[in-house]
Order: sequence, then C-alpha cells, then structure tokens
Amino acid sequence: MPADRVDANGLPPAERTGVWTADGGRTVGIQEEQTGCTTLRLDVVDQNPQQVRLVLVSTTTTHQFCPHYVRQVSVTAALAAPLGDRTVVLTSRSETR
Repeated sequence: MPADRVDANGLPPAERTGVWTADGGRTVGIQEEQTGCTTLRLDVVDQNPQQVRLVLVSTTTTHQFCPHYVRQVSVTAALAAPLGDRTVVLTSRSETR
C-alpha cells in the first residue's frame, strides 16, 4: 500500500511496518515480530468511507515456560468491504492472560 494511505503513528517505531491487502482488498495485513509467549492479532476497530482503524493486539501468556525465539508472522483482519482508497490507521494494545 502507498505510505501516504497508512497512518502508523499509533504504533511504536519498532513496530511500524508495511501494510498489504489480499482478497480484492477485503483482507488487510501486516508483518510483525512475535515471541515465544506472545500471540498477535489484528482487530478492526472502525470502518467508514474515509478510513479503516485497526488495532494490533499483543497477548502475553504468563506463568508458563516461554521459548526464547522471535519470528516474523503475518497478521490479518477481514474488512466488511474492499479497502479501496481508504486510509489505514494502526494502533496497538497489550494484554496479559
């Protein structure tokens, strides 16, 4: 996606990554780093004619052994309608379980 249609200011600088689409624009995805006890998901917060707001949710599981690795994963979200010319706005949130 063109950089001028992505607002990743809501992500820490280390997590700012390229955004891509699939399925005719109905799926939006990003590439991110995931560690042993952390899972990632991309949730749609809002969709309107001007923008799609997404939140990258990082969930860390505690009280268990965590393998020490980092890997690149693709995280996707399904949209109600193709992205088209809308802007993608990315933020992040952390959870613990």
